[in-house]
Amino acid sequence: MGKDLFSNLPDQILCHIVSFLPNESSLETSLLSTRWRDLWNEALVKHGTQEDIIGVVADFITNFEEFDPLKHPRKLQFHFAEESVVSVTVANNSKLMLDFSPWKEEIPIGYELEFKLSKQHIATYQSFPSTFSVKTLHLKSVSCFTSEVAASIVSNLEHLENLVVIDCKGLESLSVDSTSELHKLTILDCLELKTLRLKTSKLKSFRYRGPLPLIRPEYHFNLSDAMLDFRLGLSCSGLKAKDFDATLLTIKNSEVLTLCKWTFENDPESYLAGGSNSYVVKGTKCTGMEHLKLIKFMGFSSRRDETSLAKCLIHLIKGKPPKIKTSDGNSLDAMFVE
Repeated sequence: MGKDLFSNLPDQILCHIVSFLPNESSLETSLLSTRWRDLWNEALVKHGTQEDIIGVVADFITNFEEFDPLKHPRKLQFHFAEESVVSVTVANNSKLMLDFSPWKEEIPIGYELEFKLSKQHIATYQSFPSTFSVKTLHLKSVSCFTSEVAASIVSNLEHLENLVVIDCKGLESLSVDSTSELHKLTILDCLELKTLRLKTSKLKSFRYRGPLPLIRPEYHFNLSDAMLDFRLGLSCSGLKAKDFDATLLTIKNSEVLTLCKWTFENDPESYLAGGSNSYVVKGTKCTGMEHLKLIKFMGFSSRRDETSLAKCLIHLIKGKPPKIKTSDGNSLDAMFVE
C-alpha cells in the first residue's frame, strides 16, 4: 500500500490541521511517526491587520483547554502590517505571553501607555473568554504602534494578578490603574521610561530594573517583596530626594528587599565618606522597616562598601536585624557590622 495522502503535505499544512485538535489529541499525533513528533507544538501561523490582533488573541485563548492534564503551552504567530508579527504563547498556570519584537531594528518613537484594570472599566472586547482566566501576562517589546492593542488586551483581563512588562523601547510614561486583583508588577529594561504612575491599591510585589524614573504611587500599599535596581542611573534630570519619599513608604514593611545604587546618595560630609564609593542611607521616620527579613546587595565591587551600607541599614531598621546577602552570594553577619 502506498503512502497516505498526509505524507505528501508540507509541515505548515500539517501544523494547521493539528491546531484544530484539542491539546490531548494533538499530543497523541506525536506517536504517529518521527515526522509528527514535534508538529503538535509548532506555532500556528495566521495573517491579518493590526485591528484584528485583539480578536485573534481572544479566539486563540478561547480554544485553549485550561483543564488539559498535560498543560503544554500552545503558540501562535500572527503577522500584520508589512513585516510585523506578534508571538502569542498560552502556558500553564494561567499564563499568557505576548511578544511584539520587531523582525528588523526600529528607531524607538516616544509614547505613553496606560493600563486600566479597574472593575468599573468597561472592556473593549466583550467576547474575551471567561473559560480561560489569564492571571499572568508577559508583555515584551510593545512599541508606539502596538501600545493601543496592548492596553486593550490588558483592560479585558479582569482577573489579572501578575503583569510583567519587558524591553519596551520608546516607552516614556507608564500608568497602571488597578483597584481589582493585580498583586505583582514587574518592569524590566524599559530604558526610556521617565514617569511611572501606580494606582494599585493591592500591589504586594514590585520589581523594577532600569534607569530611575519619577515614581508616583497614588495609593498607599505595603510591598512584601520589592526589587529596585537603578544601576543605570537617573532617567531624567531634576529628580530630588523628596521625589523618592512616596516610594520609601511602599517598601517600609517589605520582607524581601533588593536595592541597587540610586536608592542611596553619596554624602561627602558623612562619617562614612572614606572614599568615593561609600554610600549612606538618608533615613526618615517612615522607614522603620521592622518587617524586613532579607537584604540582598547587588553590583558592589567592594566588601567594604557593602559593610558600610549594612551598618547604616541596621541602625535604621527596628527590631531583629535581617539576613544580609552580599553581591557574591555570601552572608554578612549583622552582628559584625553593628
